[in-house]
Amino acid sequence: MTKRVSQLNRHNLKFARQLRGYSSNDLAQKMGIKYPATISNWETGKRSPDFLSINKLSEILRVPYNFLINTESYSDENSVTLFRGPANTTKKVKLSFERKIDLYGKFISNLSKIINLPPFEFTDLQCKNADFKMTNDDKISQIAYNVRKKFGLGNGPIRNVTAFLERNGIFVVFTNDDSGVNALTKKIDGRYIVLLNIANQSSARVRFSLAHELGHILLHINYKSNDLNDKNQFRRMETEAHYFASCLLMPEEGFLLDVVSPTLGGLVNIKPHWKSSVQSMAVRLNQLGIINEIQKVNIFRELSRKYSRKAEPFDFGENRIPYEYPSLVNAIYEHLDGAMDKSLEIKGFKNNFIQNEFLGLKLTNKQDSIDTKPNLYIV
Repeated sequence: MTKRVSQLNRHNLKFARQLRGYSSNDLAQKMGIKYPATISNWETGKRSPDFLSINKLSEILRVPYNFLINTESYSDENSVTLFRGPANTTKKVKLSFERKIDLYGKFISNLSKIINLPPFEFTDLQCKNADFKMTNDDKISQIAYNVRKKFGLGNGPIRNVTAFLERNGIFVVFTNDDSGVNALTKKIDGRYIVLLNIANQSSARVRFSLAHELGHILLHINYKSNDLNDKNQFRRMETEAHYFASCLLMPEEGFLLDVVSPTLGGLVNIKPHWKSSVQSMAVRLNQLGIINEIQKVNIFRELSRKYSRKAEPFDFGENRIPYEYPSLVNAIYEHLDGAMDKSLEIKGFKNNFIQNEFLGLKLTNKQDSIDTKPNLYIV
């Protein structure tokens, strides 16, 4: 009997197929396989493909060959996933995004074996409830205040929300996808990962989304899966995370000092300073009782008339507020000068593969080597 050069990891084949949003039939067609059951047999371990078939799978699924034969599993089925996107998002699309965040989570886990990553610093601020429980506005506001107090953020705008999360142990990564999915947050190997889709999103909206996901991590991440699947409870969690983001990004004491005029023009003037959308600022003024519901709606209508609800001033073009891209992984690679490439490549994390999956990553490819395990605690 001929000994195989390499053996397919059936779990990783299924992972890669789901990552690309393919069904077994889809993959069989792309492989030119007559019987779709062949794919199922490979994924259940009843049969195993030869070297040439694994190589073809690698090309079609756009994953490294080592990814399919590595003995390490990439999926994390046991952790709760907080998904944000349209209600009509298909299960296939949801699963594809979950596999994408799993991939990045495992990538970060492998980096942690090479370098000491920033620890999670929000544990003492998290709600401990394992079951769903409504959180009132006063408590949410207090938690947002406590975040600012603990990290010395003062009452002004947060300079860089992405860097703030990364410095304090929440790993952020961007993608650009036209599926309509907004964000996923998941705890993988003890680390919180936030995957944010920035397609057609302004920097102001991205900042708010990141603050929103932090709200979920502090308020809801310990809930059971059945609570997250309850539509009414999930809507309430979304409302709470939105309110948290408003309180965190626009603290009452500092924000109201800058609002000279609670009108469209007045909010447009302070937008570059606060780096928040006009709409979110109008909602915040309504929350604080400065304007009533009718005044808020009138600001929205005037915004639609003069500009666009989806393209406010400073959102796009030459004067746009710039994106705050994740920088932690880039800093790690620059610090190590590419020294960990070989160890990661063996596990399927080739530089060009990870760079193609996520936005803003600039991974070096040098062959220097080091023997020590350095520390990296700040971005």
